Amino acid sequence: MKGKVPSSTSGRAHRSGQPLALRNQAGHGYRDQSTQRRGKHAAAASSASTLGVGDVNVPARTLARAIVVWAAILVFAICNGAVRDAILTGVLGSSVARFVSGIILCVAIVAAAALAAPWLGTVSNRHRWYLGGIWLALTLAFEFAVGYAQHQSWERLLDAYTFQGGNLWPLVLLTTFVAPWAGARLRGID
Repeated sequence: MKGKVPSSTSGRAHRSGQPLALRNQAGHGYRDQSTQRRGKHAAAASSASTLGVGDVNVPARTLARAIVVWAAILVFAICNGAVRDAILTGVLGSSVARFVSGIILCVAIVAAAALAAPWLGTVSNRHRWYLGGIWLALTLAFEFAVGYAQHQSWERLLDAYTFQGGNLWPLVLLTTFVAPWAGARLRGID
């Protein structure tokens, strides 16, 4: 039959007479164009829903969830400090109470990160380190903002960053930074 279109694997042909499978391979088919169009829109939507610095972009949902986890850790840390001041200091003494409170806080931070790891979504280790940096920055900003609001001197604020008197605050900060990565590792998420 004259004008009959050769059959393709899909059995459909373009009006030019060329099978769709061949046109798609050549990059001229409608499927390729729509896929490319969707790809452009998906890339634009993807970049609009990620936040980051340099070439590290974390999905906005993951970042929002990480901030919620950090806020929960913050509430626990405040309660931990209140229990330390109200109970542990009287029972154990100031230095031991600070030490015990610091250890409890470090364990709680990693535990919270481990519990939250699946909820944060599938992200790379690089993203987890980035989230740890955000947690660290938020923690430092909170600490200095509270110190400023309480009219504490720089000397008093910076005293917390030593290991004197049972103080483990530098270890707490390190734990805060490492926690998103460590929590995922503890859960077996790579």
